[in-house]
Amino acid sequence: MRAGVPIELGGLGAEVPELSEMLKSIARACGSTALAFSMHTHQVAIPAWRWRHQKVAAVEPLLRRVASEQIILLSSGGSDWIGGSGKAMKVDGGYRITARKRFTSRAAAGNILMTGAVYEEQDGARSVIHFGVPMASPEVSIEDTWRTLGMRGTGSNDIIIENLFVPDASVAFSRSAGQWHPVFQVIAMIAFPLIYVVYLGVVESAHDIAVKMVRSKANSDHVIGLVGRMETSLRTAQIAHRWMLEVVARKRTVRGNRQRDYDRPFLGRAARYRGDGACNGGRRRRGILSREWAGALLP
Repeated sequence: MRAGVPIELGGLGAEVPELSEMLKSIARACGSTALAFSMHTHQVAIPAWRWRHQKVAAVEPLLRRVASEQIILLSSGGSDWIGGSGKAMKVDGGYRITARKRFTSRAAAGNILMTGAVYEEQDGARSVIHFGVPMASPEVSIEDTWRTLGMRGTGSNDIIIENLFVPDASVAFSRSAGQWHPVFQVIAMIAFPLIYVVYLGVVESAHDIAVKMVRSKANSDHVIGLVGRMETSLRTAQIAHRWMLEVVARKRTVRGNRQRDYDRPFLGRAARYRGDGACNGGRRRRGILSREWAGALLP
């Protein structure tokens, strides 16, 4: 859990390239495990990067706690982005939070949910406050909603927050709802390489399995063409992910969602071609490729 925490704060000091290789190795064996772990990993890597490169001291207590207590961080990114979700009501000394956070990977295993809620002023102005939610709080529950084809093992159920009190001192920062904020520049740069490398690992594993399957058969020009297109899409995705890591190395944040969107279509194409190239045998539930095919279905 402390792999991404700086050594100075009690962690192992792994940075984004090393964390990516770790997650890709896990993904080659189990995509669901890797994807669930990537949610904790990027929630640690973001404050670690800010501590190292932006000298943000406010994140230090969280990082030290991850290192010393081995706590697991959850992300509500599946239901929150620029607009935010949930309702924050101002009360004396803080806020009362009510929200449903959908698509929270490994919700049952987490200790702190890193999330936010929307606060609306009397004049209608809306802002998003960001804070951590202790999963052990009695106001927090998990609803079993994860009924999926792909990534079944992530356990990405809904988290229900009912009238939770968040003190003013626990609010990390606030921003205008629906407007781009500089913190998203860092999120886009750090989080997406760590999330999408999981799908890359799944597809690389499935590629090797599919090639092994078709080698044992008499293949037509059509199948050979499919394998060629699979190779091209896979190599393109690998190059795209390498570019993401180069952006991190240059310490230059990217604009908008380009980091998120760059390799997404190529991973999907590689997944489709490898199933077709194996003559659809891998798509059967008992087929060796079935888990990889389902796991590579990007949301």
